[in-house]
Amino acid sequence: MNAPMPNLRPLTKERRRVPRVPRVPFQRPARMVRGDRSTPVRVVDLSARGALLVLPFGACVRPGAPLRLEIDSAGRTICIPARVVHLRGSRVGLRCGALTVEDQTALAALVERELGSPDMLDRALSVMGGR
Repeated sequence: MNAPMPNLRPLTKERRRVPRVPRVPFQRPARMVRGDRSTPVRVVDLSARGALLVLPFGACVRPGAPLRLEIDSAGRTICIPARVVHLRGSRVGLRCGALTVEDQTALAALVERELGSPDMLDRALSVMGGR
């Protein structure tokens, strides 16, 4: 008695998920703030439109949930308004909203320090829409 085989197709170039916007690797602790709740997270990467986070074990968030991503840097907190657009295990994809000029400047300086190279900063800023 053979069970029918599911229709499995190999992952072709056309079916592979390719990011539409280049992403900049960015390993940094941060906080995901929803109302009066704050959850420690790790930022995995950034793009002009979003961020990828890793949640701690047991933390949960629902797709579509509005939140604020807070990243501490040089004595100030960079606040990034965002919305959850996808979940995959402990990874959460965010669509980021508009930043203030001050937060844009602080984030650019932080990325420069993290990447350690003016060339990498130029690439990161162009990816993030700053140059």
